[in-house]
Amino acid sequence: MIVCDGILYHTNISYLGDVVLLLVDPLKLRSDIFDGLHRQRYSGHLGRDRTVESIKRLFHLPGLSSDVAR
Repeated sequence: MIVCDGILYHTNISYLGDVVLLLVDPLKLRSDIFDGLHRQRYSGHLGRDRTVESIKRLFHLPGLSSDVAR
């Protein structure tokens, strides 16, 4: 984890070996994030596993799989 400009990020390594910063979600914004991603033009209904993988590319959300399942 690192803080950049006052925002907490989780560091991750991409499959190409690049360092990727993932925004660590404050719990109070989680429903806004889910709603925003769900309403995107190209998001559709991907199913649980593909939805989790899609969100993981942008955010670090502890408990994500169980939240998406609900």
